[in-house]
Amino acid sequence: MKNHFLKICATIAMLIIPLPMMLMFDSAAFKEQNILRYIFYFLTAIPSVTAGYLLQRIRATQTKPQKIFMLSLTMIITLVVIFVITCITVNSINESTEYSFNGTYVIFALLPAISLWFLLGIKLTRRSFSDVYTPLWLCIFMVEAFLCYIFAFFLSEDHPLMTDAQSAISYLVIIMALLVALLINQSNIETQINQRKNTNLIVPKGLKAYNAKLIIIVGAVILFMMLFRKIIADFLWWLIQNTLKLIDSVLQLIKMETSAPITPDGTPPDSPLIGIQEGGADFTVYIVFIIALVLAIIFRKKIYAFIKSVAMRIYNKFSAKETESFAEENYVDYYEPIIQQSQLVKYETEADCLKRYKKEKDDTEKYRLGYRLYMMWLARRNKGMTEKLTVEQQKSIGKTTYHGSADIEEISDSYAEIRYNDCMPNDKKLSAMDELVKELYNKR
Repeated sequence: MKNHFLKICATIAMLIIPLPMMLMFDSAAFKEQNILRYIFYFLTAIPSVTAGYLLQRIRATQTKPQKIFMLSLTMIITLVVIFVITCITVNSINESTEYSFNGTYVIFALLPAISLWFLLGIKLTRRSFSDVYTPLWLCIFMVEAFLCYIFAFFLSEDHPLMTDAQSAISYLVIIMALLVALLINQSNIETQINQRKNTNLIVPKGLKAYNAKLIIIVGAVILFMMLFRKIIADFLWWLIQNTLKLIDSVLQLIKMETSAPITPDGTPPDSPLIGIQEGGADFTVYIVFIIALVLAIIFRKKIYAFIKSVAMRIYNKFSAKETESFAEENYVDYYEPIIQQSQLVKYETEADCLKRYKKEKDDTEKYRLGYRLYMMWLARRNKGMTEKLTVEQQKSIGKTTYHGSADIEEISDSYAEIRYNDCMPNDKKLSAMDELVKELYNKR
């Protein structure tokens, strides 16, 4: 899941935090609902977010305390100036329009929102989406939504628009809950990845994207059910009514066929199905729906495969390969291509290694070259010497093969410390290695 997409979700969550308060005060200030007013409200977020973002970027580049203090003071002054401009604008609109409204309520709705949006601009300078929206803001939003819902309930008698505000607040709570579920889920996965990236534990590839898609799909279904609950309820009731009518007609038809009643004039009674057929288009739609539902159940696998193939074609057409991806650097939920290049392996002889040993100036590399000369000497005299042996195994072979005056165990232990513990060889260890090399290769 891309970090910029999650940052957009966090930004949206921050933008809608003051919306319950705006709904309540707007319903108290006006007598009729108009969506254009909320567009005006959110237009005030542009200067607020922009000012907070730019001032914070400038402040982050400063190192002197005096300049940092002056920029902090500038941020406060800028926020106050935006407050003043907003109040003047609201009063000017109130005086110039034909119908009057309570401008104080509108100002009460806008000033907290502007403060929060100014803080949002400051937070947008941070890199991670988890720094933009934190769980603390969820608690603030839930308390705000609860209080606004209660106040709207008590004010609904004096202000009829409060009923619509209550419904809108309930939808906002659901939207916020879905956004927070997505952000917290992705934040937890990101934390697990950061904890495991330097270990052998891995996180499955694509886990972030899979969880995000799952939450988005479930959230979309929940919102769809909430927004169209009346239409869905009417459709289900229509379906139940027609099903019961059909069942009742079939039972009456079976009863009539078994009892075979005769009317006084000698003619058979009308079939119960005639009443259903008189329904016309309504019953036809019902029959078509039932047939389509049965066919969808029977061919569900083929339908799913077709939808999946179409979706994959659309995805492959509009998706492009990324050339660089710094956001996923050091993460384990992606594949990194490994380019294998064949090259000629050149084996070093004892003479070449001895020349390098005599010319080497670095003490650590010199000691390692000396130990390699010792291993070459052992390999020529013992067939059990291989490249896969450990230092302890090499030491045990050296005890049975080498019978000189050097302390082989001390030399092997020193080599293990130098190689695995990044220790530096001292003069005593270097002189011991020089004596061993001279003893083994004194003829050269």
